[in-house]
Amino acid sequence: MDMTIGLQRFAEQPKYTEVNPGQDALLVCKVIDKRGVCSWQKDNKPVGIYPKKYEWASQYGIGQTAHVGGDCSLWVRAAQLEFDDGLWECQVTASDFTTQDALTSQPVRLVVRDAPTVRMLGAPQIDLEEGKDSLILRCVADANPPASIVWRRAGRSEIASLQESLQLRPVGRRDAGLYTCQAQNSVGTSDTMSVQLDVKYAPKILSAGPDRLTTAPLFSPAAFECVAEGNPTPTYKWVQRISTQGKPFLDRGRESRLVIDNVTYDYQGEYECRATNFINGQERTATSDPIALQVVGAPQVLRTTSGGVAGHSVSVKKGDSATLSLIVCADPRPRHVAWEWGSLRLEAGSGIGRYRVDDVTQDSREDCYLATLHIDDADLQDQRPYYLVVENERGTDRHAISLRVEGMFSVVEPLELSYLLGIAGGCLAAFLILICLCIYAVRARKCCFRNRNNYKTSEKDSISV
Repeated sequence: MDMTIGLQRFAEQPKYTEVNPGQDALLVCKVIDKRGVCSWQKDNKPVGIYPKKYEWASQYGIGQTAHVGGDCSLWVRAAQLEFDDGLWECQVTASDFTTQDALTSQPVRLVVRDAPTVRMLGAPQIDLEEGKDSLILRCVADANPPASIVWRRAGRSEIASLQESLQLRPVGRRDAGLYTCQAQNSVGTSDTMSVQLDVKYAPKILSAGPDRLTTAPLFSPAAFECVAEGNPTPTYKWVQRISTQGKPFLDRGRESRLVIDNVTYDYQGEYECRATNFINGQERTATSDPIALQVVGAPQVLRTTSGGVAGHSVSVKKGDSATLSLIVCADPRPRHVAWEWGSLRLEAGSGIGRYRVDDVTQDSREDCYLATLHIDDADLQDQRPYYLVVENERGTDRHAISLRVEGMFSVVEPLELSYLLGIAGGCLAAFLILICLCIYAVRARKCCFRNRNNYKTSEKDSISV
């Protein structure tokens, strides 16, 4: 009786399999009407049969090339991630060269499980500036099977991201905080990786005051307050706008609060608060709107000139014209301005002889005025202090400026009269002492001659006797 033998075909093909490291895994492969030879491939490379590592599952086929019942299943002993994880295929050669019934299974994965470990990439190495910089953080997991990633932010319950990458485009101050990433698969959970994000931002003035205009009585205290935000915390500087050429601002304080204990007209004007920080070595500064300080009170003659130099004296050569000027500040405006010296007094806008007083003129500073006295053909008798007297409805002030007239003996500075009198007195005293010494010497010599003559006369008398 003829028996028709069919073509060999798979009864059961290998399936996706997972195994823990060190455990055995069975890759099932069964063939109907198998007449060819079984073999296995991993990642497209042939796998040999090695005792205690790769062994046939059929007890009749261990170490044999023919398999009873067509069982081509393979044991993978003591599975290792390095050697055994990959795509496996079961293959059977053809029954004969004419049949062409060779078999190859679909590749299936043998997974040697591995608990995840994570690495974080992209942590910032420089300061992150709000609105300018972007950040991409990556949480790279090494795991088998592949792990899922979870990003979280400290202090918040919601998940920040479930992707490998966490993107902040661009970064803002609200993005600052502690971020953590963790990976998890069927084997286990990785340790947590974390990164602290600190987002820098330039200063911003929140308030400066208390008001845009502050009025303070003369010699009273005044204070300003400035509040700014920024990261890093900004430093503060208060400056006063001034009209001095070459220096438009005057530093007044280095704290958020500016306190003026004793207000004078020097403090009248506009002030600015400046908040400064540094981001990546670059200065960032915010400036407040101007704040005006208005000073009211009695007149005050400034002890310095408009250039900031003490104006206590003026020097001219004899015969030249002299100009004495002082700045006076007052609010309300002065109603009387006069110059006084000796018994004379000249009001603003008047003159007498060689002396003339200008009308007061507006100085570059608010509520400040220039008072000027002119002296023509200055002489030595004009060398004296001259007093500026100013009055308004709140009070008066008086301040002197000295005039020095250089005479013919003056090269660098005129010699003081007291100094000349001292020299003359010393010379006279020396002359009198010299005369006295000469008189004393003459008298002493005469006395000596008289005594000698007396001695000789007595001697002659004794010899003659």
